[in-house]
Amino acid sequence: MANADPARPVPAASSGGSELTLRILSGLVLAPLAVGVAYLGGWIFVAFWAIAALTVLWEWCTLVAGGERRTVLLTASAAVLLAVLLAGAAAPTPDGSHSARLVAGGTLLVMGVLATAALAPSGRRVWTAAGIPYAGLLGMAPVVLRNAPLLRDGTPMPTRYWLVGEPERTWVSRLESAGGVDRAEAEVDPEAVVAAHARYAAERDAAVPGDHVGHRPTGGVGGTRVGLKCLHAHYAWHLAGGDDPVGRWVEAHLPEVT
Repeated sequence: MANADPARPVPAASSGGSELTLRILSGLVLAPLAVGVAYLGGWIFVAFWAIAALTVLWEWCTLVAGGERRTVLLTASAAVLLAVLLAGAAAPTPDGSHSARLVAGGTLLVMGVLATAALAPSGRRVWTAAGIPYAGLLGMAPVVLRNAPLLRDGTPMPTRYWLVGEPERTWVSRLESAGGVDRAEAEVDPEAVVAAHARYAAERDAAVPGDHVGHRPTGGVGGTRVGLKCLHAHYAWHLAGGDDPVGRWVEAHLPEVT
C-alpha cells in the first residue's frame, strides 16, 4: 500500500455538530441580550446592531474570500460601520424626513460594494461584495420593532409597535419633554385621532390567534383608550407604515428638538 503524501493535508473530521451546538448556545445568549438592548435603546442599541453587522460581515468574508479576506474585510467594515453610525446620528431634514441620512448611508454601502469588488479575489468579486448590503442593512434597519399581540403565556400586549432606534427615540423624548403630548392633542383633529386608534386596534387584533380564549389587548395606539398618551408609540406606527395623524405631527415637529 502506498504511503500517504505528507504534503497533502489530512481531511479533518466533520465539525458540523460542534458548530451547530455553538450556534445554538450563541442564540440562547444573544436572544435575551438583544431584547435587553432593545429595551434600553439609545446608543447602546446602535452599538449592538453595529457589532452585529460587523460580525455578520466578518463571517461572510471568511466564507467567501477565504485567506485573502484581510484587505477586503477592512474596506467593507469601514463602509458598513460608517453607514450604520450615519443612520444613527444624522439629523433629520427640515420637513422631518429621514430620507437624507438613509440615502447617505446607502451611498456609503454602494461605495463599499464597488471598493470591495475591486479588492476581492478574482472570480469571487460578486459574492464578496454582496456581503456589504447583507450586513449593512442589518445594522441600519432596526428602528421600529413589531410586537405580537400576545406573549407566549397569553398575556395581552396592547402596544403593537415600539420605537427603539436612535436617534429617533431621543428626539421624540425631547419633544414629549417640551410639552409635545399636549400640543399634539390640541393641534391634531380629535376625530382623526379616534379613527387612528380604531385602525391600530383593528390591525393588532387581527393578529390575535383565532382560537385564543383568554384576555385580549385593548385600547388603541399604545393601549390608549382616549386622547394621546405616548408619542413614541404613534411615531413608531407611522414609521411602520400606519395611517397615524399624530405620527405625522411628530415627524413634522422633530426639527424643533434636533
